[in-house]
Amino acid sequence: MQISINARLSFADFVIITLGTSFAYQLLETKNYVSNCHKMPGNLFRKDLLHVKHICQEFEHFYKNLKKLNPSIQVILTVSPVRHTKDGIPENQVSKSILRAACHYLVLDFEDVTYFPAYEIMMDELRDYRYYDEDMIHPNKIAEKYIFERFSKTYFSNELIDFAIEWQKLKLDLNHRPFNEKSESHQKFLKILLGKLEAISSIVPVEKEKEAVLSRIFVK
Repeated sequence: MQISINARLSFADFVIITLGTSFAYQLLETKNYVSNCHKMPGNLFRKDLLHVKHICQEFEHFYKNLKKLNPSIQVILTVSPVRHTKDGIPENQVSKSILRAACHYLVLDFEDVTYFPAYEIMMDELRDYRYYDEDMIHPNKIAEKYIFERFSKTYFSNELIDFAIEWQKLKLDLNHRPFNEKSESHQKFLKILLGKLEAISSIVPVEKEKEAVLSRIFVK
């Protein structure tokens, strides 16, 4: 059963918003900004560079509606470290600077809005190209892991950190594919894995994972 975004937000403790670029595209016909151009001709749109004030005003509108839905929810802002090189390197820097300035003022204006420095970690701590993918634009797996570890130390409780480590182990087990699915040793492995999933089912929903494991167990 699918759950609407509003339903999820109504009982969530946090919402994380990652800002990617200050460049936006306005549909000339309606004057509305669009989230996706759907590969339509470029002459239908106008490219704008948003101002800090504009971003803050739009966030305030979003924030008020969010608080009506869930008064206790908290917002974590980040700036994406992915570089928008198609806009140009200097233009990308201007774009990211605008986003960072907007986040600075939003954190000052709203007491339950915080900022996590994913962008700064990538630019300052991981400033070597070995932390980028082959396209030299996206952070690679090593960088992603490093930034996530910093995020978890900032926002996770000790119990959640322990759970995240255990969940990563379970994911590896779930993705394991042996040469012989029907071997006695692998069938024993699957039954143990099913027991581990049962043990955490009261903490997180794992019905899909349990079904996947059950489908691989052969009953004699």
